[in-house]
Amino acid sequence: MDSTPKTTETDCVITQKLVMTNARKITFRGKGVWAFWVFRSFYAAETVFLEPLTGFEKVGAKLAIFKHRLFKRIEGDLAAAEGIRNKSPRREGARKYLPVGEGYLGLLRFLRDQQIHYCVLRWAEQLPNLPKGEDLDLLVADEDLPKILEFLDQRVGSLPVDVYSVTGIFGTGFQGRPYFPPTQAKLMLEQSVLNAAGVRVPCDEDRQRAEAYHIVCHVLPQGRSIQKYSMDAASAEELLKKTGWLRLPAPKVSERGLCVFILRERLFALGREALALQEIEKAGFEIIENLVLNPTQRQIISTQFRGGNWGQGPWPKSGGAPTSLIITTDPLPAPVSPAARAEFPDLDNGRILAKKWIRKALNAGLDVSEHANFIHSTDHEGEAWQLLAEVGVDLARIRQERLRIESKFKSTDLVLEDFTRRGVRAKIEKIQ
Repeated sequence: MDSTPKTTETDCVITQKLVMTNARKITFRGKGVWAFWVFRSFYAAETVFLEPLTGFEKVGAKLAIFKHRLFKRIEGDLAAAEGIRNKSPRREGARKYLPVGEGYLGLLRFLRDQQIHYCVLRWAEQLPNLPKGEDLDLLVADEDLPKILEFLDQRVGSLPVDVYSVTGIFGTGFQGRPYFPPTQAKLMLEQSVLNAAGVRVPCDEDRQRAEAYHIVCHVLPQGRSIQKYSMDAASAEELLKKTGWLRLPAPKVSERGLCVFILRERLFALGREALALQEIEKAGFEIIENLVLNPTQRQIISTQFRGGNWGQGPWPKSGGAPTSLIITTDPLPAPVSPAARAEFPDLDNGRILAKKWIRKALNAGLDVSEHANFIHSTDHEGEAWQLLAEVGVDLARIRQERLRIESKFKSTDLVLEDFTRRGVRAKIEKIQ
């Protein structure tokens, strides 16, 4: 079966309150026009039609159109026969919706009949009537994901269901990463059991670990309460450490400049590794070592770095498995702009963002259908040292070589003030 999710044309009419739906075409009719004010009411739709039934509703519709056009979300107006176009419909993502009539039991029947490898992560005992404000969370094997996405995209409704895959492909992860560490997620599916109602759920041990991981990695970082869960934060973290589920974030350090770039397999198949080294140096980084990964090191990075997600992401092709590490130092780390800090809070060197331009250079000359993400990097010095330690690199040797390289850039005069902002192998200093 084709691994690309397929969708089917669907329609939905909203006549009263806000209804969340995955419909491609939505008609807001009568009082339903007021729901159009909220962008999330049509975030997944491609086309929207407005049918106000009173003059007051017509005014509301025009004001809502003005608001969404101001934020560049839509094109078209109330009179457009072809409807109003959503400029960026969000079809990918974990959140889907089911018809109320079919309900969660209809989805579970489909999963059983199609022999899909899944498990219900929470609230399985309460099915089909979940607590107010809760949704159904499913973990699904990557190979079965196209089937379930096709099933859900053929249906329009308001019952929320979150679909997470083992590696987070097609946007079925959490904040750009797999929902769970892929190795543990795969084991959870293999060790799942049927409960008394015939619903597949994690075994008791995995259920506890999954809840602990959810608390530590999903709930607490968002500042949400964990009162409804069966363990406190300290107990959850301790359980994850004991069972190997938790890889603690690398500690931030005061030094800046060390950065490790990861080159992926397909870059080598295309013979572009030399171009990657050239672009890294052009960006201002000094290469300490080019380390080709052995099978053990590949496995470590594949599972421990980037949340274990090495799929194609939003690119037409996958870059392949991690293949080599380019260990670099930046003698003149650049400041991080407020915008970059908001997007990458752990970034300690603004020059690391040059990887965006490096990616463009590596894809230049390739057909658009062949474009891929060939290169990744660490975000800060602490993460770089952690990564090198995990794959068994001689850290003392790297420190020594780094000092040798950076010594070339140190001033021999007494520096009174440094005016350098974004120098590439050049700096401006006031000396005595």
